[in-house]
Amino acid sequence: MQFMKRLNALSICTGTAIFTLSAAALPVSLAPATTSNTYSGVLTLQVSGLTNGEPVVVETYLDVNGNGVIDAGEPLLDSFRVGDGSVKVIGGVTNLNVPWDSNPSSGAITTVLSLSEPIERAIGNHMFRVSSPFGNFTPQTNIWTVTNANLGQTVSGTIAEGEVPVPYAMAVALTMPDTSFAGAVFADASGHYSIHLDPGTYVIMPTFPNYFTDQSLAPQVTLTNGGSATANLFLTHGSSGSTVSGQVLDATNSAPVGGVFLQFESGNLFAIGFTDSNGNYSAALSPSFWKIKFESSRLARRAYVVSQNNVQIDLTGGSAANVNLPLIKANALFYGRITNSVGAPLANIDFFAQNNSQQLKADGFSDANGNYAVAVFGNGTDQWNNTVGGGENPQLRGFLIGGGSQGATIAAGQAIRQDFTAVQSTTQISGRVVDNSGNPIGNLDISGWATIGGTAFNIYTTTDNSGNYALPAISGSWNVNVNCCGEGGLEGFGLFDPQMHSVIIPPANPVLNITVYPIGTPFLGQGFRMSSTQFGFNLNGSVGVNYTIQASTDLSHWSDMFSLSMTNNSMFVQDNQATNAVKFYRVRKN
Repeated sequence: MQFMKRLNALSICTGTAIFTLSAAALPVSLAPATTSNTYSGVLTLQVSGLTNGEPVVVETYLDVNGNGVIDAGEPLLDSFRVGDGSVKVIGGVTNLNVPWDSNPSSGAITTVLSLSEPIERAIGNHMFRVSSPFGNFTPQTNIWTVTNANLGQTVSGTIAEGEVPVPYAMAVALTMPDTSFAGAVFADASGHYSIHLDPGTYVIMPTFPNYFTDQSLAPQVTLTNGGSATANLFLTHGSSGSTVSGQVLDATNSAPVGGVFLQFESGNLFAIGFTDSNGNYSAALSPSFWKIKFESSRLARRAYVVSQNNVQIDLTGGSAANVNLPLIKANALFYGRITNSVGAPLANIDFFAQNNSQQLKADGFSDANGNYAVAVFGNGTDQWNNTVGGGENPQLRGFLIGGGSQGATIAAGQAIRQDFTAVQSTTQISGRVVDNSGNPIGNLDISGWATIGGTAFNIYTTTDNSGNYALPAISGSWNVNVNCCGEGGLEGFGLFDPQMHSVIIPPANPVLNITVYPIGTPFLGQGFRMSSTQFGFNLNGSVGVNYTIQASTDLSHWSDMFSLSMTNNSMFVQDNQATNAVKFYRVRKN
């Protein structure tokens, strides 16, 4: 389960909370000081009485025990700097994700903080600390309280390690089957939690720094109107002898980066961590192999690009120290606007970009006017795909996204405009994904694309635990594929899909079942006639293994055509004597 990627559930902007801070008298006020976790407005930070050009540092902490004080060990959720009159611009276009000063007056800062990231609306206290990087005024702290929404359905239970409650741990509700973030709440001192949700089916997961959980054991609950459910959750405290630690740094200048969210995964085991104000992190885990992952959406506010090559750590022999993790600063920008079919703007939509080598990824969000920006790393040769995120935007469920372009080459200092339109679906493409033994493949990303009326459309979803999926669609000729790499891709399962899949609508509601194979399985696919005497197809197999291609015209007598040794997992081969009206091919491992 790609846990935190599903914590990017977003919603339409509907209101504003205002901070007011004077650097002279240093009063701090919030309006509103309390909202529910369904509040989807913005936070407006105002600072006055500053020396012209002076910046402030803003840090946000999760007050896990709810005592109204930033205690040692409480997670630093975010940290950024805003200067008087500062605006982050790339290629002449403002990067809307990075907090900037919209106040024209000298000595005053006004900046809008989006609540696009749902963890920022976890139920409980959120501590905002405003300070001077030069010590010019006493740091000021205020509390923004997020309450349980007044919904008619409830999930409650305890979070424990064995029989012992884990105080102040977090319970996270994810919708099923797409595992989008639905809400989060801190447990009390007795490990008890309660969260109000809409009717639906959810999986409930626990998490807390220096603890890990087995995602495969997360309980699933279904809430009907006015209903309630109990879900007891279990964490395991990490071992002090199996700790990974290090520092998150800016790859350009080696400056430490504080308030960075980290994920740790080992098979079904999952844990989280945060860097402190000096960029340091430490996570007590279990004695096994772990990978460390960044969440790109959490770093959009700092304009960092994330590597998709997750760091692998071996803790079977003890702890690992000085595991330093670099972050790449963005230098190019995709930007534009997203609207619905009648031109109304869509706010808080998550955009996702990755380069064609799938080594780098970045996120960005749309504002109340539908304007968005995604900061990437351009070198003038690498191509980037900029799209609207799939499972990260539950408010777009049932919509198709048109616009943008695939494979855009972008250079340092360049800004490329790409606008998008969301269109309501009229039908769907559904089916099931299994391996060649018939086992369902769950939590797998499925995507499709089509060009309809001159507009390119992209659709996304994720298979459920039974391998089922459903893609929203409209009439047209669609290409559907199972994502090969990255989060939610086949590569992580050791599988591959040997072919692309075409679906034509109408007829409505077509069914496309997909079979995937272990990497290295010999397989022929994607055949096509090249000429009256030539027929080509792809051979999939294992590198360094010898295979023989055989042919037949009647399926009873087979003859060897040629043998070869694979230099890649997939190779194109062709028959230059394909003169028969009907001819069959097969592959044999030598």
